Amino acid sequence: MDSPIKIYEHLLHVLEQIPRGKVSTYIKIAEALGDPVAAKAVKDALERERFAEFKTKILESAQRSSDAFTDFVSDRPLELLASYQMEQAEQVIRDDDFNGSDRIAGVDVSYQGDVAASACVVMDSDLEVIDSASTVIPVSFPYIPGYLMFRETPAIEAIAEHVSGFDLLMVNGHGIAHPRGCGLASYVGLKLEQPTIGVARTLLVGEKEEMGHSVKYNGEVVAAEINRPGHPPFYVSTGHRISLTSCVEIVERMEGRRQLPEPLRLAHLEARRLMREL
Repeated sequence: MDSPIKIYEHLLHVLEQIPRGKVSTYIKIAEALGDPVAAKAVKDALERERFAEFKTKILESAQRSSDAFTDFVSDRPLELLASYQMEQAEQVIRDDDFNGSDRIAGVDVSYQGDVAASACVVMDSDLEVIDSASTVIPVSFPYIPGYLMFRETPAIEAIAEHVSGFDLLMVNGHGIAHPRGCGLASYVGLKLEQPTIGVARTLLVGEKEEMGHSVKYNGEVVAAEINRPGHPPFYVSTGHRISLTSCVEIVERMEGRRQLPEPLRLAHLEARRLMREL
C-alpha cells in the first residue's frame, strides 16, 4: 500500500462539507482525516491553487476554535494507514537474517513541490563507491509525521532497482523506532525483501536512557544513539532482517568524517544535487 489512498481527494471531500458561513480549523480537518498530526499538511495543502477557495473557511486563530465546524463525514484515511502500519510491523524481522555486509548502500530522497529526486550509493568496506544511481519521480502524498513511508517508499523502490546489488541498505528514516513499529526503513525492507537499517537525525518516539546509548519506547529498546566528537548525535534502529547490535556495528564501520555514515551522506548529497538541476 504505497499509498493507494488519495489523500488530497479525501481532503477535498472534507473541505467541501464546511457549510456556507461556517469555518473550521486545520486540526479539526486533520482529525477528520484520521490524525491531528496532519494539521500542517492540511495548512500546506490549502496553499495549493486547487484548494485556494477554501482558505476563507479556515480559522487561523485558536481563540475561536469553539466555533469551528466539526460535523464531518469521512472514511478517516489516516486511521486506515495507521492500522496498515501496525499490520506491517508484525512482519518485521528484528534479528540478523543476512549473509554478508561487504556492500552497504545508502538511499535518500530530496523534494521540490510534487517531485522527488532519489539517489542510491553502494560502497564497499573500504568506503569506496562501487555503484550509484539516481532518478526523479512524481509525488502524490504529503509529508505527515509518522506516515513518511507512504510518501517516500515509491521513490526508494524506483532507485533501488537501478543499482547492481547490495547486502544491506541504510535508509534516511526510522525503522522500528516509530509510533506503530514500522517506519520508513522497516517498510522499505519489507517491500524490497532486503535487510535495512534506519538512520535519523532526530527521534520520532522514545527517550534515551540516562546511562548508555539505548533509546526506549513503551519499555522496549527501539534505537541507539550514536555520538561522534564534533557532530550532533543521530539515531540508529532496526529496519528489517537485522538486529540493533548489528545496525550499530555496521553504521560505525561505515562512518567517515561527517555526521552520517558515508553511503547515506553521499546519497543525500546526490539527491540534493539532482534536485537543484531540475
